[in-house]
Amino acid sequence: YFNPNTDSGVISAFRAVNCEQSQYVLKVKGVDPNHYYTVRDVDGYNSVQRIKGSALMQGFPVQTKSARTALILYIEPVA
Repeated sequence: YFNPNTDSGVISAFRAVNCEQSQYVLKVKGVDPNHYYTVRDVDGYNSVQRIKGSALMQGFPVQTKSARTALILYIEPVA
C-alpha cells in the first residue's frame, strides 16, 4: 500500500513453507520517481537509508531468511 498524500507506504510479503526462492524483486508503484526514500524493514534485514523513487519503481531486491517468514517494509520520504 502506498499513500500519495503522505508520500509513504508499507509492503508486506510472505515466503511460503515450500518456497525455496529466498530473493525477490519488488516493484513499488505510486512513489515519485524524483524523490528519495528510506526503506525500513522491521527486522532490519532489508533496510536502505536512501534510494531514489525511480529505483524502487524499477525493482528493489529483498531477501527472506527462511521459509515461513514475512517481511514488513516501511517506505518513507527522506526529509
